[in-house]
Amino acid sequence: MPKSKGRRKPRRTAQQAIQQSQVKVSPKWYSVVMFSLMAIGVAVVALNWIGVYPGGEKGVYSLIGLGILAAGFVMVMAYKSGETSPKWYAALMFTLMAIGVMVIILNYIDLVPGGHRSIFLYSGLGSIAAGFLMTMNYQ
Repeated sequence: MPKSKGRRKPRRTAQQAIQQSQVKVSPKWYSVVMFSLMAIGVAVVALNWIGVYPGGEKGVYSLIGLGILAAGFVMVMAYKSGETSPKWYAALMFTLMAIGVMVIILNYIDLVPGGHRSIFLYSGLGSIAAGFLMTMNYQ
């Protein structure tokens, strides 16, 4: 019986192995655009609730702001850097966002000390923004 010739696999060179193992990194402008979209989205929603926009319905501006914010979050999912974050980083990031949301909710239902005040709204938005900023560096 004749011997069959086995398929030969091309050998990988050291350069090819290094190229395949390297992680692709997003360009620097990508994180700037991503953060800007999130900041603009939060600003539109906050200014809408404060009542800065004249005319129109408040719901329209909220949807526009949330859409811009969502675009920033979609960009976060595709962002890549060459490092990995420690485990406590994600916990701190989500905790800041949750604290911000809770402060805003408690402010609107008048359960914060001193009654309904703008400082609680701004501190809640600041906490959420800090969480958003941390998402830019999370890997």
